[in-house]
Amino acid sequence: MIHIFKDVLPEEEAEELLDKINNLSDESLKTAYYLLEDGPIYIGNSISSKVAKLNNDPLLVDSLRRNLFTYRFKRTVTSDSIPFFEEFQKEKLENFFKSFIEHKLNYNNLKKQETFISEYRQGDFLSVHQDGGMGDLAFIFNLTKNWRPEYGGLLHMEQKDGTYVSVNPEFNSLVIMELPEGGANHFVSEVTKYAPNSRIAISGWYTENKENTYYEPYVQ
Repeated sequence: MIHIFKDVLPEEEAEELLDKINNLSDESLKTAYYLLEDGPIYIGNSISSKVAKLNNDPLLVDSLRRNLFTYRFKRTVTSDSIPFFEEFQKEKLENFFKSFIEHKLNYNNLKKQETFISEYRQGDFLSVHQDGGMGDLAFIFNLTKNWRPEYGGLLHMEQKDGTYVSVNPEFNSLVIMELPEGGANHFVSEVTKYAPNSRIAISGWYTENKENTYYEPYVQ
């Protein structure tokens, strides 16, 4: 099941966060590939990296057409050298967002799992996958301004009847996907070459600690 909450942060705060992400250094966001079942590959922005990207891009087509899990987009690999992102995780993801989700969706004692900043540029996409074993909830906090569905980059999640629901990455919206055991099919459509800017988000997972039912109240 999918849930969408709009205007989660004060607008000024969301704007400031987006500005900080837009000013990250080139080395903070690496191009992430998953193709031909070889596992994730992270490539930086050096001259030699550009050659590696040129070599990898044709393999994306082969991997996707063989119906293998495939993606390409830019993302952070570690937050250790990004102070504002470390602060955001502690203040928001481990406190405010956690309590917000527990209150809204009736969960208890959620624990944050892996989180990262993502940037989808023209031609980037994430093929169908399930997130099995990643957590009980997947989240996407969207930070793309003035995005239109025709730009691509939409999240699509399969419903029980086999149809897909599509979600436009609206600025300052929090999208929650409840994941059953084994996960649920979802993907991000390719960003069109006509998109005027990048699709930016903070994504990750939460797991519910069912052994500890302490409830931390949500405070608006």
